[in-house]
Amino acid sequence: MPALAGEASFDYTSNDGKYVIGNGERTFTLNFGARGHGSIYVLSDPPDIKSVALGPGVTSRSDLGEPWSYDGSSRYRTINVGDAAVIQNRHNYWAAVFVDEVLIRETSPTRNPSITFRFCVPSALEPQQPA
Repeated sequence: MPALAGEASFDYTSNDGKYVIGNGERTFTLNFGARGHGSIYVLSDPPDIKSVALGPGVTSRSDLGEPWSYDGSSRYRTINVGDAAVIQNRHNYWAAVFVDEVLIRETSPTRNPSITFRFCVPSALEPQQPA
């Protein structure tokens, strides 16, 4: 059962760039796309995802603030190292994905592209929005 918080690193060019975090109604299928060294696309294409927003300079849960205050109006967002993706699923739960490293094949010591990120799906981000 995938965790509600943790760290992950994987080759974003495999498995169509998909990585699952959370569980039950708090499941989020993350969908990454190649952008370049130090940045990546995060898409709202998976059926369980409602929106994806950019949290510029958001590197931890304490930096996040109110998740619904971010602009999730586009199909994808470009997330740089040191930013967060703020994601809402179809059950109206929220997740924050803090991007720590993005390597392309040419800059990776293993010659494999990869993304390393931390994530949280805390109870404080459960379905709630201002009235």
